[in-house]
Amino acid sequence: MAPDSIKYTAFVTPYGQFEYMRMPFGLKNAPAVFQRYIHNIFRDLIDDFLIIIYMDDIIVGTVDFESHLQLVAKVLLRMKESGLELRLSKCKFGYNDIEYLGYRVNSEGICPSDSHVEAIRDYPVPSNQREISRSLLAILSYVSTKLTRQKKAISPEQRLVLCLRFLATGLSFRDLAFAFRMGRSTVSNIVLETSVIIWEQLVEEYMPIPTTDHLRNVINDYYRRWKFPNCFGSIDGRHCQIQCPANSGSHYFNYLHYFSIVLQAVADADKKFLTIEVGGRGKQSDGGTFSGSTLFKLLEADKFNVPPPQALPESNIVLPNFLIGDEAYPLKNYLLRPYPRRNLNAQTENFNKKLSIARKWIECAFGILSKKWRFLQKNIETKPSTAVRLIKCACILHNFVRECDGDSDLDYIHVSAEMANDLAQTNATTQEEQSRYKRSSSNALNTRNELVQYFWEFGH
Repeated sequence: MAPDSIKYTAFVTPYGQFEYMRMPFGLKNAPAVFQRYIHNIFRDLIDDFLIIIYMDDIIVGTVDFESHLQLVAKVLLRMKESGLELRLSKCKFGYNDIEYLGYRVNSEGICPSDSHVEAIRDYPVPSNQREISRSLLAILSYVSTKLTRQKKAISPEQRLVLCLRFLATGLSFRDLAFAFRMGRSTVSNIVLETSVIIWEQLVEEYMPIPTTDHLRNVINDYYRRWKFPNCFGSIDGRHCQIQCPANSGSHYFNYLHYFSIVLQAVADADKKFLTIEVGGRGKQSDGGTFSGSTLFKLLEADKFNVPPPQALPESNIVLPNFLIGDEAYPLKNYLLRPYPRRNLNAQTENFNKKLSIARKWIECAFGILSKKWRFLQKNIETKPSTAVRLIKCACILHNFVRECDGDSDLDYIHVSAEMANDLAQTNATTQEEQSRYKRSSSNALNTRNELVQYFWEFGH
């Protein structure tokens, strides 16, 4: 101890007051001070990897005995000059195999000491949770260095299972890391990489760019199943909850009072997605998301491969083919929406009911999607760009499952049963939202009016 510091170590006992002449390790900062002191003395030898020091344990290792004697002499001289003393009963010189900090060190490498291996092998069976945790930590301290040397590549099967497990359960990356015994960052990277690969490998087969013949088949299916003619799909948007993006303000905060990105999709009569767009900010309405989408631009430019106008079944009335949406969407030549609820008569109410029955299958598709891929029912704890890729992966897997399982899929059965009780429901929008759109074109109004008369007269 420095003479000026001795007084600060004083303590009182029944036998009087005592002070330490040498620094005790019991003081709060004593280990750190001692370690720094030792390192300053032997810094050059440590930097050259000639000796290793941990607290008051010093190990000196060389390749031959002659150089060993020279290095030991150098260490002892430094200790003498610095006032450090050795306890010979605890020192070993000239050994080829020694124990150091619980490990055996020799020319073959490092391994746990025999005494500690025996202690683990003969460890008593734990009888409570505390003893279990202590035994696990004890064993881990001896095998962790060996385990890190035995890393193996994660197989494609494991990667796929891990990605599907996340999509199907919505478990956090941390929970999956515990379940699969991987690092959290490893899990997140695998999920993202696998989801991108799934999308890229399946999209051309299970969600190709719609052709004219494909859309014509969709039109026939809609009429065959739901008696709604000239319809090549139903469109809607779904809010997918995400954590608040950094520095985003209220751009992602929706009317449901949580942060989200929008999945806009068009579904066919079989509840499969024809096309999707993901990434719209939650603050936007469905109509606002649609007006900024690529789908809107293609339809406006007549480049979506929509079949030419055709006659309604059992009629000579020729009308264009169209999508159907709810009241949040604008009325266009290629997009029909229901009449406002405030001004309905028997004919327009009948039209709204028919449109709602045909349009409900996009809602059904969203329901099946979230039932099967349950990460969509929870807060997606990633940045928006990552969430977009995960949602796209879920959508292509939705089409894959629908293609493979069809109506025998249990999630389809459950969702269809729920929606059967609410066929005529449509999404309500406020007058303020409806007023955002310009006056509908006369051609779009005429198309809707013709359908009103067609449904009323032919009783479809």
